[in-house]
Amino acid sequence: ENNYIVVAQWGIRKNLDNTIRWFVEQFKDREDVGLVVKTNLIADSIPDRLATTARLEHLLESNYPDRKCKIYLLHGEVSTGELAWLYEHPSMKAMINIGHGEGFGLPIFEAVCHGLPVITTSWSGQNDFIHTLNKKGKKMPRFIKVDFDLDNIQDQAVWPGILVKDSKWCYAKEASYKKALQTALEKETHCRKQAEILQTHVLKTFTPEIKNGEFINAMDLNFESGPQAADNWLSEIEDIVREYE
Repeated sequence: ENNYIVVAQWGIRKNLDNTIRWFVEQFKDREDVGLVVKTNLIADSIPDRLATTARLEHLLESNYPDRKCKIYLLHGEVSTGELAWLYEHPSMKAMINIGHGEGFGLPIFEAVCHGLPVITTSWSGQNDFIHTLNKKGKKMPRFIKVDFDLDNIQDQAVWPGILVKDSKWCYAKEASYKKALQTALEKETHCRKQAEILQTHVLKTFTPEIKNGEFINAMDLNFESGPQAADNWLSEIEDIVREYE
């Protein structure tokens, strides 16, 4: 079987409805293709599981009652090892994220760290880690691209002070997304090679030591090294926080 995975809360920003709808439309006649949907609505409670299941069943049964492709719902807490098992499973072809915007894109990052090809747009937080530089310093995409338009966020998504009215969101293009899904199957060897290159790059350049150093430099703090460094760093950070309280 050929499987894909999406990991996202079922909210408007994650664009999960279109992720599932367009997937089913692309593979509705394929019994050998499946999508693992790791999601919830608000929390990982039993009532949430029932509500999430009902929402997914309604979406599928009311629109695609005769589909042959499989949709698997994964709800509730999973361990790091269980997610790793999914990302590394030999049937898994790609991680999908066609959300409207990411702060960083942690599920995408985790999939990259496990060498899984990623289907996504070149917009928002994931741009920090889904490219590598060639010998000439040019950014090379190491993911399966989905084209997109930029447009205003939906009125119902406006969150004063957080998601500002008339700010822009990414809207993945349906045809490009469906083509990317097909690419992950038809060009699997190429996609996995690109994923391996990206995995090597991320594991080398996104270490805790490197990122902690960048964080400290960004804060322009004059931290010393040595056994007492951690306590001194914490004290200085607390002083900064108090200044803004």
